Amino acid sequence: MQGGVGPGRPAGRRWLFYTKGYSDQRLRIDGWQEDAEERFDVAATPLEPVRGPKGDPCLATVRLSGRSVSIGAWRVMVGRVPILLLDTDLQQNDPADRGLSHRLYAGGPDLRLRQEWVLGVGGVRVLRTLGYDPAAWHANEGHAAFMLVERIRELVARGTRSPRPSARCARRAPSPPTPRARRA
Repeated sequence: MQGGVGPGRPAGRRWLFYTKGYSDQRLRIDGWQEDAEERFDVAATPLEPVRGPKGDPCLATVRLSGRSVSIGAWRVMVGRVPILLLDTDLQQNDPADRGLSHRLYAGGPDLRLRQEWVLGVGGVRVLRTLGYDPAAWHANEGHAAFMLVERIRELVARGTRSPRPSARCARRAPSPPTPRARRA
């Protein structure tokens, strides 16, 4: 998900911070594959922790499974563009929620739905905490569709009678698969 932050300011982008990666694997001595549970060393990256106005690592909270989940963020600059990586591995979170941002596509549809809620709803709230008011919102494929839910909640809270977050939102559909070359 990304948001344009206004005239003369670069667009900001945000994703989940997968500290354990997509699906690192290694071969065991007996030839079987196994998932690698190694975390990468944040100190060896250009990532910087983002703090709230009072220095708190928690920038926003969302409700999941009947609990509040705190969300922090890490920032890396790519040219003039800030990239924010959302992180739920905060001390105040329940152990089950700390792992939401550890690994991509692991744990089935329930985990995936919870990750999408953190990215969509939590991502909007993190940007608000940091003072961003994007001129446009972009939901890539469907991964951040819950951003629209949060945008509607914001509009209703402001008293908008017929909220239409789509006026400032764009969604890109997945790229269609490339046709295979025909064999002669």
